[in-house]
Amino acid sequence: MPGEAPLPMTKYQKYFQKMLEDHQELFKKFDLIHAQYSLDQPNYQRRFNSLGKQIVAIVQDYENRLCASTEKGQFSKFSMQLGEKFRALVKKKFPLIDSVGVRVTKGPPEHQDILKALRRIRLQ
Repeated sequence: MPGEAPLPMTKYQKYFQKMLEDHQELFKKFDLIHAQYSLDQPNYQRRFNSLGKQIVAIVQDYENRLCASTEKGQFSKFSMQLGEKFRALVKKKFPLIDSVGVRVTKGPPEHQDILKALRRIRLQ
């Protein structure tokens, strides 16, 4: 509604925003390659994985910073939930982030033969 003040950001949202701002150029590049990779994985795989390694390291660093103060004692469960919420924000922005380091192939030749045989089976 007009005139309402925006909701204050939570701690994990602030860390997420800070991470994007602190590494703005790198995340812009990754955003582009992420979009290209989502459309054509085999052709963009090498660049996606190369830049993605840097992005994953940055995400882990900020997640560690976020959770560092709450990991000990009575807040350890809260720390895990905080980390999960932070990761959910990352996955919302970059849905394929978990694919960093994964190699896309057509599969071994023996699997191709099995698939061809299965296509020839006619169910009655």
